[in-house]
This record gives sequence, structure tokens and C-alpha cells, in this order.
Amino acid sequence: MTPKQKEKHFIVVEVDCDEEGVIIGCQLEAIMSKRAIEMDWRELKDRGSWLQGWK
Repeated sequence: MTPKQKEKHFIVVEVDCDEEGVIIGCQLEAIMSKRAIEMDWRELKDRGSWLQGWK
């Protein structure tokens, strides 16, 4: 929720799954800078760090 490097909005551009189809990670891309971030998808559920939608 606190922008870093003036990056506030991100989009999920890739979802990584294991051989059984279980999600194990994802890649986000900053809308303005196009910088990519790989992370554990469960981190997106942390409402202290991430909010869904455009604010």
C-alpha cells in the first residue's frame, strides 16, 4: 500500500504452477515502469501490503 519507487499499480502477468497445477508463484509488472517482480502468490493476500483494484 505504500508505493516504492513511485510504483503504485501492478498487474499479474504470469502465474507459475507445479506439475500438478498447484500455484507456486506469480510475476507482477508495474504499470508505469514495466518493472517485473516475482513473488509468492500468498503475499498478495496481505492487506497491509496490497489492495485489489485501482485506488
